[in-house]
Amino acid sequence: MNAEDFFRAKALTERQAKAAVVEKDKRERLDKFQTDQEAKSLLQEKAVDSNWYNEKKFVMPEIKHLCKWKGCKVTSSKNKEHHIAAYEKMPRPPTPQPWR
Repeated sequence: MNAEDFFRAKALTERQAKAAVVEKDKRERLDKFQTDQEAKSLLQEKAVDSNWYNEKKFVMPEIKHLCKWKGCKVTSSKNKEHHIAAYEKMPRPPTPQPWR
């Protein structure tokens, strides 16, 4: 093993670390973009926003998806009102940048 092999190995390790960071960013951005599209289509389909006045139009999985979209921190409560209250407290998230 000579000095050239050492520097190649070092460069390869650094590139793999950078690639892992980029892959993680890609997965997160794609997930956020997909969640954003699904949440907006759900709200458009129902033609209303989720709040306690019209909570009956949304089923629990839809409410959980909307909470995920807004980034709500809800305990593992099965109560729909807790999820709607957490959803209402959070502001609408900005549109995520798509992965290019």
